[in-house]
Amino acid sequence: MPLDKELPAGATATPVPGKPDDYLHIWTVYKRPTDYPHGFVARLHLVGSGMHGPTNLAHYGATLDAVRAKLPNGLVCMQRNEADEAQIVETWL
Repeated sequence: MPLDKELPAGATATPVPGKPDDYLHIWTVYKRPTDYPHGFVARLHLVGSGMHGPTNLAHYGATLDAVRAKLPNGLVCMQRNEADEAQIVETWL
């Protein structure tokens, strides 16, 4: 499934070395983050080999269900932790 678009203008992402398959893929879902205050965003983060960070790949939607429908099949939802940023709704592994 193609991604909606890259990060909005002015947003940054941490580059990670290697191939995407070398990393654990983590999709973090945000509600009205400052760079997309109109709805929900699921951003792909990569973790592995001592490196981690967000990528410039994301799904955007007006509702939580719209964003969830765009995530890859077979993921498991992790509910937000009290220590998470207020905009974080959930994380999918």
